Amino acid sequence: MSKHLRFKNVLGMVALVAVLGMSWGQASAQNLSSEKEMKTFALDGYPGVIDEANKTITVTVPFGTNVSAMVATFTSSDFSNVFVGVDPTGVAANSGVGPAVDYSGGPVTWTVEAENHSYENYEVEVVFAPPATDKEMLSFAGDWTKPATSVCAAGPQTGTAPGAFAGTAITLDVPFGTDLTAIVVDLTVSALATSSPADGATVDFSGGPVVFTVTAQDGSTQDYTVTVVVGDASVADALLSFTVTGANSIVIDHTTQTIMVEMPYGTVIADITPDWTISPDARMWDDFPLVTEICSGVTMVGAMTSYNAAAGTASFWILAEDPSEVSEYVVTFSTAAPTTDKDLLTLDAEFTKAWGTCGQSEMDVVVANISGTDVTVNLPFDNGGLSVVIDGLTHNGYSSSVA
Repeated sequence: MSKHLRFKNVLGMVALVAVLGMSWGQASAQNLSSEKEMKTFALDGYPGVIDEANKTITVTVPFGTNVSAMVATFTSSDFSNVFVGVDPTGVAANSGVGPAVDYSGGPVTWTVEAENHSYENYEVEVVFAPPATDKEMLSFAGDWTKPATSVCAAGPQTGTAPGAFAGTAITLDVPFGTDLTAIVVDLTVSALATSSPADGATVDFSGGPVVFTVTAQDGSTQDYTVTVVVGDASVADALLSFTVTGANSIVIDHTTQTIMVEMPYGTVIADITPDWTISPDARMWDDFPLVTEICSGVTMVGAMTSYNAAAGTASFWILAEDPSEVSEYVVTFSTAAPTTDKDLLTLDAEFTKAWGTCGQSEMDVVVANISGTDVTVNLPFDNGGLSVVIDGLTHNGYSSSVA
């Protein structure tokens, strides 16, 4: 074959490949999707309304929402890509990931690109809902503290006073002695509203009622007047209980306001430390005038000014929270007579029996027979050395061990 013929054949093959390539490319382009629709769209969880005809998306958010860095979640046509910008050269967007876009300056253009590289623009606008107008005080309470006035108290009393509503007037009832300069308020107001003073604030009510202003989201306000009412001082001065550890008997006569305490023989009265309970907020004092406060389970009788060692008496004065109420209980302490019993009641004898030349032995205990003042201990037959120890005895109701 000549060189000329070979060259013509090569040109023919090249032309065939070019024709086939163009046909394949045209067929592939015809099979690529041209769908480029934004199916769903939301910003920071706030759903958008898509107007497909006008290619707009409107997202409504609560008044005051920060819209400077909002992340979109969206779905679009199959095989499409989404961008922030006017064409596919913008920033690629991933649903729920980013980018974070600033909408504070107005609508932002988004682009949906089809598989065949055609694209469509959507204008995304964020609008604010009207501000809320609700400004109601929904609940109110005050946490109060009543400083301790007794040296015997473990600490201050605390509690919570619920607020009683009458329109825009609120009343708190607190006990006598409450520190009005430091009441901590617990309150709730309408959604999106605020209160001044705020929830959790420590408020001074010592000067009288305090006005709380509730401000709605739209700036309108409603005032509530809170008044703290202090209760009366307690007049209770009752003795609720009086005990002494180890006492044989205690008799309390509330009519005569006397107490009789009998202790076992040999008890040192001055060393007794009584325990008592009295009316809430009352205090116990030693003697009159009321100079020295005394504490349950702490004060010894012998340390009391009112203690009369010869008579075995001491005075306990109960002062109510209202100092106009006071009562006195006179306590007489005595000891039981010594017992005269001297009977031997039981006797145990422990013995060791040894025998043989190798040191064999055994130990046992026998109970003695007591008949009047005669005590008989029956031991086993002695086949060797026998030693006996009195192991234990009881007499006058007590037990002893005697060697």
